[in-house]
Amino acid sequence: MINVLEKSILSQCTHLYSIKLSSNLISIDGYAFQQTYLRTFDIPDSVRSIGENVFYNCSHLKSVTIGKGITTLNNLFKLSSISEFHIPSHITQINVKCFEAVPYIQVTIDKDHPVYYIKDNFIIRRVDNAIICSFGELPKTIQIPDEIEQINSITLNQKWEKANDGFGGEFYENYDKLPNIVILPESFVNGIPNEILGIKLVCYKGTYLLGQDYGEISSSAEIPTEYDASDKYPSNMMFDKEILGQNCNSKNYISKSKWRHINGLTTLEITLIVITILLFFVLIGFFVMFFVSSRKNKKKDSDSGFNQNQI
Repeated sequence: MINVLEKSILSQCTHLYSIKLSSNLISIDGYAFQQTYLRTFDIPDSVRSIGENVFYNCSHLKSVTIGKGITTLNNLFKLSSISEFHIPSHITQINVKCFEAVPYIQVTIDKDHPVYYIKDNFIIRRVDNAIICSFGELPKTIQIPDEIEQINSITLNQKWEKANDGFGGEFYENYDKLPNIVILPESFVNGIPNEILGIKLVCYKGTYLLGQDYGEISSSAEIPTEYDASDKYPSNMMFDKEILGQNCNSKNYISKSKWRHINGLTTLEITLIVITILLFFVLIGFFVMFFVSSRKNKKKDSDSGFNQNQI
């Protein structure tokens, strides 16, 4: 009787489309189903632990159901195609990298979940209003929800794409597609992520005196981070950085850093396209009718002139 699926046991089995697990299974180790063609997956209630990257790069995966025996949610789905996932109430711990490199996933949660709730693209811990992680592809301008007091690190690095590293290997993070602007609410106190890469501007609306003791922010050397705060901010230093450069209220700056956050066309866009196509065909119809009518009138005039000549 199999109680444990060992690490990478079914890795790269590209003909594995579905599997039924034993009710005696208690553990699934990391990378167990890496690069398989699984479409859906149900983790039995008997399973007590599940390793990291179990569904790594599963390009056909759509949904996974977590059994009642699992209480900790690790980063299971990196680079997979999973599109929907539900967090049940028995999940009491969530890894900050849980939904890393899964840009199109939609996450839901039990309404009465005792530990977490979801707002926008963020999973938030109830007890201290802290963002634990984000999911889905974040826009370039991130508006942190008003009630948030702190952010765990490594929560905003969301856009990963497969690319060649030039040395025969592959890497996946595309820093050009990372968020550019983070707008912090008045409620924010501490815990600025120390691994936000690519951030060009940090905007702060509150009056807390934030310094080294409360967290710091770093970014890649190629994209220096600038800082701005509201007029009521009492210091010209934030996170031990001088406040200078771009203004958070600059509409021009903000608009330049927005990007499309929709996969496909919106209902409005589809409607406008259909209307445009219909108008195009109606216009062509008018031209055809006008052309045919003109030809008929010319023919009538010609026939009339011919008959008059005969008379």
